[in-house]
Amino acid sequence: MESMLPPSPLDTASRSLRLEREHRVALSLRETLRVLNSNRSLDQILQFIVHQAREVLSAQAVAIYRPVDQSGIMQIQAQEGLSDTYVRLARIPFGRLATGNAAVMRKPMTICDVNQRLKNRNLALDEDSEAILLQLSTHYRALLAVPMIFPRGEVYGTLDLYYDTPQQFNDEDIAIASAYSDQAVLAIENARMGERLAQAAVLSERDRLARDLHDTVTQTLFSASLIADALPVLWEQDEANGRMALQEVRQLASGALAEMRMLLFELRPEALLSADIFTLLRHQVDAFSSRTRVKASLRAEHFECQMPADVKIGLYRITQELLHNIEKHAQASEVQVILEHADPDPQRKLSKLHCRQCRKCVRLVVVDNGRGFDQKAVTSDHMGLRIIQERVDGFNGRMDIHTQPGAGTRVEIVW
Repeated sequence: MESMLPPSPLDTASRSLRLEREHRVALSLRETLRVLNSNRSLDQILQFIVHQAREVLSAQAVAIYRPVDQSGIMQIQAQEGLSDTYVRLARIPFGRLATGNAAVMRKPMTICDVNQRLKNRNLALDEDSEAILLQLSTHYRALLAVPMIFPRGEVYGTLDLYYDTPQQFNDEDIAIASAYSDQAVLAIENARMGERLAQAAVLSERDRLARDLHDTVTQTLFSASLIADALPVLWEQDEANGRMALQEVRQLASGALAEMRMLLFELRPEALLSADIFTLLRHQVDAFSSRTRVKASLRAEHFECQMPADVKIGLYRITQELLHNIEKHAQASEVQVILEHADPDPQRKLSKLHCRQCRKCVRLVVVDNGRGFDQKAVTSDHMGLRIIQERVDGFNGRMDIHTQPGAGTRVEIVW
């Protein structure tokens, strides 16, 4: 009869480390997806991606290489951790070493030990390749290069991860690096789209891009699958921990759905314009709640009057910015978004702060129970509040902020 031996402390520690890493990957990919859905520049997004890849994969440095014109030489476009000298001298020919071979062969390539590669005389190295390896060996001992391939098959370049000790790269390392490579490709594709906005075919091209970006949700689902793979072991060891991991999978799936809806709205301006304000705010709140795990609710009073497009988009963007500020700064456990009709202020009868059709004002309130802040300590150049105030001014609205340290924040917008 087989004996059922309990897992050894070493096995338990190994599983714990794996689960911790998978959790960090899930959070990182979700945050990267949010940045992809922002209005940051391509350089900022690529810099964010190399930073996230470096953190999650514990690399000493990360770089994105791309070919220069038709020369067949690849140079660094974005990086973190490399010295200025290395960045200036790094010129990798197509088909040479891990980086050039990954681009040509369209598959991940590794150098597990740079010094061993230099000593291995069975592998013929030309003068240029040997010089590159010698330069690499002064700082690093291992390299993983993952190709960056567009949906139509075009190779953009590679995502390279550098380590200062020899490495044995496994399938999980390569899969995670490939996930960040896919995110970088989507960012570049989106930037290319932006450069063609003035062209006549821009709307149909954006529809195609929206379909491609739909696949970004698979990154969140990839995170969910990592946790799901570990579920049987967790459940066998501790049913309570297993239930917690199962809830994490559910949350990730819910978050992927909410983020997908928001992403499609962002990429299809016509959908943003045609949707009513209630639907837009509902998607904002659902995405925020799924992303942050903060309890968030929407209380909306449905009214029939047609809201001008600039007011609707303004309120949508303001809610987006306020929720982002709460996520970043407030440390709140509960958030409420309120949209309602209100009677005009008697002192403001001659103002434009009401709908001419129903003679009512529209009031948007976003309130949280977070740590609040001292308004006197906020400078006039505070980017978030300044952007919100500019949007409010853009549709002749009014903004009031009620907050104090330790007492949460209430922001009221009236049109």
